[in-house]
Amino acid sequence: RTELRTPRGRVPILNPGCSGYAWDPSKKRTAQFSLLDLNDGHLEVERYGYNGNSGQFEREQGGAFSTGW
Repeated sequence: RTELRTPRGRVPILNPGCSGYAWDPSKKRTAQFSLLDLNDGHLEVERYGYNGNSGQFEREQGGAFSTGW
């Protein structure tokens, strides 16, 4: 997650990570995707990563981009 600063304000740049990564917990690699919700100019982001133990995508604990996946 980063941002682009422009004369008109900041633009968030969000890269959820590769959706095709094989699950490899030793390298902190997993398939991921993000859900973006834009309401009245306010952006909310949820990020999900695949957990090979459970066989499911799970929401990133601590908020999007907090774990360093």
